[in-house]
Amino acid sequence: MIHTYYAVALAPAIAALVAIGAAALWQRRRSLHAQLLAAATVAVSGGWSYVLLDRTPTWQPWLRAVVLVATVLAVAALLVGPRLGPLARRAGIVALAATAIAGLGGPVAYAVATVTTAHSGSLPSAGPAVSGVAGGLRGGPGGAGRAGSGTGAQQLFGTAPPSGRGAGTPPSGSGGAGTSALPGASGRAPGPSSFAGPGGASFAGRGGAGGALSTSAALVRALESHAGSYRWVAATAGSTNAAAYELATGGDAVMAIGGFNNNGGELSLAQFIRYVKAGDIHYFIASGGGGPGGASSSSTQVTAWVSSHYSAETIGGVTVYDLTR
Repeated sequence: MIHTYYAVALAPAIAALVAIGAAALWQRRRSLHAQLLAAATVAVSGGWSYVLLDRTPTWQPWLRAVVLVATVLAVAALLVGPRLGPLARRAGIVALAATAIAGLGGPVAYAVATVTTAHSGSLPSAGPAVSGVAGGLRGGPGGAGRAGSGTGAQQLFGTAPPSGRGAGTPPSGSGGAGTSALPGASGRAPGPSSFAGPGGASFAGRGGAGGALSTSAALVRALESHAGSYRWVAATAGSTNAAAYELATGGDAVMAIGGFNNNGGELSLAQFIRYVKAGDIHYFIASGGGGPGGASSSSTQVTAWVSSHYSAETIGGVTVYDLTR
């Protein structure tokens, strides 16, 4: 799957680069090279905006025509305006206005549609709903059809879920983040000071935004017991699970075995055993199946070793092993 979150994270830097380039081109607008480059940039931006808007033909159909006309007008004003003598200033104003409409008409409309629509889950999406778009890589311009269900951004990036499945919920057996609750979670809906985690997992807001997962109080007390005596208060499979317990304890370190989706990681069983013998880890948390990506070889080996050498106990509905006993 393509993570739209990372695409969103790139947007501010790209916007800054575009703004710097636009300012530099405008300062050199009397140069033929700058005129050609500015006109080509506007033509590509306006054309791509038209393509994206055309993927939702029933949503604000007039906007596509406005963007197309503004693009043509902007390109003409940028190329011809500086040669109109006394009318050059007016042509420059037209070029700026038309360029703004051509480049920002589609994004502004998408922004309005996005902020006025309720969203959930951790995968960001923007724009109007596109019917019939299923998940899967769509590629570049022209790569997406009009079949399926999802937003315009989901169609572009290929992350729109098939009908009946929420955003962030992959097909069975896929490596994406699922909707099953994280270990120890109560499953209650997010409240006013909460946020949705991977696959829509509920994080309760203890201490403001980004607070703790609704882990049982008993498990939190166990993890926080003599926390300063250990390098890690616990070890568990997958960093998604580990992060949940770190949030629940207010930041106590939890070892994540296997990486983000529990599909990798370099921790060997021998190294884990050395950490245990050194008294660096208090608990091993086995519940939860190791996170959304399945089990890595390291987490499988560690789990098997722990279960054969230590006694399991249940704290707050979660199976744990005290590695100090």
